Amino acid sequence: MTGEPHARIVARHQASAWLAATSRPDDVLFGYEPVFLGAWEHNHHFSRTVVPRADAVLALRTLERTRSLGRAVFILDGSDPSNRAPVSVIEPVVPTPQAAFDVRAFGPFLVVRTKEPTVTPARYLAYAQQVQRMSYAMGIAHAGVNIDTVKRAQIRLARGLF
Repeated sequence: MTGEPHARIVARHQASAWLAATSRPDDVLFGYEPVFLGAWEHNHHFSRTVVPRADAVLALRTLERTRSLGRAVFILDGSDPSNRAPVSVIEPVVPTPQAAFDVRAFGPFLVVRTKEPTVTPARYLAYAQQVQRMSYAMGIAHAGVNIDTVKRAQIRLARGLF
């Protein structure tokens, strides 16, 4: 991660440390993110359950095969150069329903986590859809692909195709 602005590096480390300190082993991470890597480095009990964000079949398979679906965790990167308007400090926007989510902003990174375990693949995907809709409205670059993956996984789940 060389060449990054110092403030972004510090913010990523802060987000990673916060996640490592407040995580549960059954948390379910959405996509591979450098913030998650940092949390793994801080806490060897940090969840290893990662839902792929570009493949609906693998995403659904991961959710179906995971014994305990804990809280859903998402990272939004406001500084991605492919965002509609990259920012160095992201607003702590909360998805709907607001009562279901906790958010923490660390510089350009927004950590979004459900307050309660998701329990079922359907509930995880419903929350993921809400987060990605919010992300899309914020101009986050990869939200469109993420929404598509979530919707395709929801269709497969409804049809019993996993």
